[in-house]
Amino acid sequence: MFDKKLVIFSDKEYKSKFDVIKELSQLVSFKVTNPEDYFNSVKEREDTLATYIEYGVAIPHAKTNAVKEPFVVYEKLANGVEWGNNGELANYIFMIGVPEEFAGNLHLKIISELSKNLIREEFRNKLLNAENSNEVYELLMVIEKEILK
Repeated sequence: MFDKKLVIFSDKEYKSKFDVIKELSQLVSFKVTNPEDYFNSVKEREDTLATYIEYGVAIPHAKTNAVKEPFVVYEKLANGVEWGNNGELANYIFMIGVPEEFAGNLHLKIISELSKNLIREEFRNKLLNAENSNEVYELLMVIEKEILK
């Protein structure tokens, strides 16, 4: 579900979190049946409750039939974008897509493992200070092993 092609370091400036989600939805066009349908599902979830957690991290996600196979996109932004309900800026985005048929268990497991690792200071520091996609990908593969257990 983690794919090295979906680990991105970007200096692009986004006007809103929905611009980030829109662009990442296009990026995963090979993992979804329709990028616009996937975007709308993520946007609907985000409109319900902002997915900003802490440490500059946001985890937008959707479980929808628009997703063909589970994925997680990671984007590290050079310039944060307002994401939280209180004006918090997100620089680290984990966007998750899970097919409706796998939604319950897999969806929760991905979010749980990401959150559990981000709480750990050592892991969080390695992730937030990673300088390239290879470093991030190696860290994410550790999480994937836990998810697939």
